[in-house]
Amino acid sequence: MKYLKIAYNMFVHKLLFNVILIIEIAALIILSNVVIASYNSKSMLYKPYEDILNNNEGVAVYIDSDMPFTEEDMDNIRKNLEGDVRIITTDILQSMLETEPSSKLFYDYGKVDYILLDSDVLSKLRLPLLAGRWCSSELNSQGQIEVVASGGIDTELNKVYHTDMGDVVVVGILTDNTYQPVGYTSYAFADNKKSIFGLFRPFDSNVSTVGAFLLGSKSLFANANPDNWNIICDENLLISYGSDVSDEVKKKNNEYLKTVGTLECDFSEMVSESKKEMNNDLMKMLPIILVAVIVVLSGLTGSVAISTMKQVKNFGIFFLCGCRWKDCFKIISANVLIVFVLSGLLTVGGIVYMQLMNFNYLIGASFELNNLLISIGIMAFMFLMSIILPYAVIRSTSPVETIKENAE
Repeated sequence: MKYLKIAYNMFVHKLLFNVILIIEIAALIILSNVVIASYNSKSMLYKPYEDILNNNEGVAVYIDSDMPFTEEDMDNIRKNLEGDVRIITTDILQSMLETEPSSKLFYDYGKVDYILLDSDVLSKLRLPLLAGRWCSSELNSQGQIEVVASGGIDTELNKVYHTDMGDVVVVGILTDNTYQPVGYTSYAFADNKKSIFGLFRPFDSNVSTVGAFLLGSKSLFANANPDNWNIICDENLLISYGSDVSDEVKKKNNEYLKTVGTLECDFSEMVSESKKEMNNDLMKMLPIILVAVIVVLSGLTGSVAISTMKQVKNFGIFFLCGCRWKDCFKIISANVLIVFVLSGLLTVGGIVYMQLMNFNYLIGASFELNNLLISIGIMAFMFLMSIILPYAVIRSTSPVETIKENAE
């Protein structure tokens, strides 16, 4: 505590300069976090499809149709494909009736759609939650179907709703600004886009005009009553071939797919383009971050070194009073620590403000544990680098000579 009191007096003595340093450090950490969060956002969307794209050969196909793409249309495609073929889509289940008059689970300015994902995709997807937990791709122990709801829907967490498919329970509520699997509502490969990110779009429940939605497992809604529900299949298809499908069969299947839609790209192209898109923002911003680190670190190190040299006289007096140079070094370290603690608090405040102002939605950011770890790593590196020069100054200074010089 005694070191902190002396360090505080040193901090206040150069208050304006220290405040500028605090702002610079906080701005650097916030910038780094935004870049990392943007990468996290892309990584979060890529992960559910990573194994499918890397472990299997396949192609992406777009079915360009003026009419809604129905289950019957999808069945016709399946019947004409040979071999071990899996079709991955994001389908929409629409309620035609309000099955529980007292509930608004299916209504919010009209109907609320179920967005149905393949079970293994849903189990690996982890969009940020405002409350609750992520849903299971299987029935829970009570035999209920678990779903996650977007914001903008009048539903209660953990409330059970009775539907034609069985009991549905909302186990999680997404944050207001999130991503929505696009289903049939968007052409995922527009503008020659070949990455997996075309299968998602930003969604803000406060401003979106497409309405709220529920996320669930496609396999659990297979027995939807056709009289009360309408299933619209995704026009963006991922056709995955098993390892035992020969090249000849793949070629034949691809030729058939060209007759019903547009063969956009194969899985290897999707992996390459997805990773390229994930890394682009990071690589573009990395030089700026490195330059910012050098500038801020130079200013911080210079400030601490100059402050140390000016305090050598005082440190000499401290030495006469029983202090040792290692104690003086602790005082310098405490002074730098105050700067970094205040910078950390300002950084947290800045990130919270960004979230309150909905910047996460605007820049497509997702803050995760690696944001905290990298921020701590950057600050620890800058802290250590900033005290190396002052440490050298103290170690090379003789307390006797310092006292003699000041006495003269």
